[in-house]
Amino acid sequence: MWLYFICLTVIIVSLLIIAVIVVRKFPQLTLINTGVIPKERNLVRKREIMDQRVQRAVQRWLGKILQILRPPALRLRDTFRRQVKKLLTIDRQFRNERRLKPQEKKTLIEKLRQETFRLIEAEKFGEAEKKLIEILALDELNESVYRDLGELYMNTKRWDRAKDIYSFLAKLLVKRYCGQSVSEAKGIPMPRFEAFSDDCPASAAEHAAIAKQFANFGLVCQERGEFSAARSGFETAAAFELSNPKHLDSLVEACIMEGDKAKARSALEKLRIANPENNKLEVLQMRIEALVEDEELEE
Repeated sequence: MWLYFICLTVIIVSLLIIAVIVVRKFPQLTLINTGVIPKERNLVRKREIMDQRVQRAVQRWLGKILQILRPPALRLRDTFRRQVKKLLTIDRQFRNERRLKPQEKKTLIEKLRQETFRLIEAEKFGEAEKKLIEILALDELNESVYRDLGELYMNTKRWDRAKDIYSFLAKLLVKRYCGQSVSEAKGIPMPRFEAFSDDCPASAAEHAAIAKQFANFGLVCQERGEFSAARSGFETAAAFELSNPKHLDSLVEACIMEGDKAKARSALEKLRIANPENNKLEVLQMRIEALVEDEELEE
């Protein structure tokens, strides 16, 4: 009995002594550098390596994303700046227009046109474009200026702007010579303009002027690879000027590029009637026959 009591007492006293030592030495224990322990040091190094890899991967992906987003962002910024500049120019010219007398405006337009021609000869196409836009601010339906602007865009291969110009100019001439309002004409697809050719009271020369702009529209669309739109433009040009085999020739080419064998054959027959001595007839015939028809594809 006493032996058990003595042993228990010794154990309790020993535990108390250990506790006192640990409490006194605890601050020192917390200062032990686990980094010097090999296992802990390896874990820390692994974490550092993983963190570096993650950072490099994030930086690499961010760099790629920025490379992808930077060009369109810069184009958007430049486009916005150009549009703002144009709007400011138009606003300034509009304010001046309200103060100009008819003869003064006519003189100013002629002066701007002469400056435009000099700039084009000097191949300063950007400045020439600005001058033409200034003229349109003074006379927004100036047919000759639209022609010059369309030609400028074609010569500089700015096909998107050339397409817009010729589309608007063709519709403007339909309104001017055929009595169709531009607001109504804007919503009409190109093929439906063929209907105006039959009832249009314009002269042969005016029909030819309309046809030329639809043909220009077709040429621009062809350059853009939009063969269906190009075909529509040439179809309309041919409808307004049946005696001009050039439009039918372009129409056949567009139909071939579009891959429409039936329309290409129809256009070729019209060309054969309009210009039976055309040396390209046989070549065009062979190219058309080489096309694969829809029925053949389905089989």
